[in-house]
Amino acid sequence: LDMFEEICLLEETARKPIILLLNKIDLLKEKIAKKNINSFFPEYAGPAEVTPASEYIRDRFIDRAHKHDIYPHFISAVDTQVVTPIWTSVRDILYKKTIASATVGML
Repeated sequence: LDMFEEICLLEETARKPIILLLNKIDLLKEKIAKKNINSFFPEYAGPAEVTPASEYIRDRFIDRAHKHDIYPHFISAVDTQVVTPIWTSVRDILYKKTIASATVGML
């Protein structure tokens, strides 16, 4: 998380959109069954379940993204259907950039 925040604070990445791929959601499910997430995130107060735990982790990244538009996705390397929402995010970013460029050109 610290490294992610450092990257977000770089001048070169200022106000750039970020597609955050939170990989290995399947392994998180296995780990939570064996070990408490509080071992890694002592401040986590939610249940030992994959959905609230993964949302908590995602939110920690969002909190550190500062002024970036962030598009988080939980993925598993074995899940072939994950590509569609990721490409939707990429398309959204490109549309926003295109509209912003066109608007600046009109002023």
